[in-house]
Amino acid sequence: MMFRGVVSSLSVCLLAGALSACQPTEDPPETAGEPEAIEVQESPVAAPAEAPGIAAGDYCYFAEDDNSTEGASLTIAANGSVSGVHFGTIHNEENAYYAGFDTILTDGQISDEKPVKFNTETRVDGDHQYGTDNWVVTPDLAHPANWPDSPLRTVDCDELETLVYGESEEEN
Repeated sequence: MMFRGVVSSLSVCLLAGALSACQPTEDPPETAGEPEAIEVQESPVAAPAEAPGIAAGDYCYFAEDDNSTEGASLTIAANGSVSGVHFGTIHNEENAYYAGFDTILTDGQISDEKPVKFNTETRVDGDHQYGTDNWVVTPDLAHPANWPDSPLRTVDCDELETLVYGESEEEN
């Protein structure tokens, strides 16, 4: 899986705040009598926002039908960013077509209003395809937005590869 480093907005705000403190200001107005006591209050640091509708963590999904066996593994960060991989095999007996595929999903963001839009890199039949894809992601299911009738359902992440690829000879 590919992850990207992110400059935290807190660091940017702290840097911006420090820079603005260096800017010249107007002289305070003259007041008569005793100077007022100034109470300094610290600004609270906001905790990272939780992703709407789904908690941060690792999620795994699986689906199988007559033509494909597939899985998806997604990691959702506390700020709602999401990345992962969608992989499996195509076994279309009727057309004698068999292939393995994997799609790297990056730069997604969980939102209440819309599907997650990923940047994608798909490898199938020796070909690399790059693009974007919209996915519906919930704690119970995940699927490309244009495949609503074929959702992948939640499974234990420790079992995902065995479900998709079967047991290896070493495990027997």
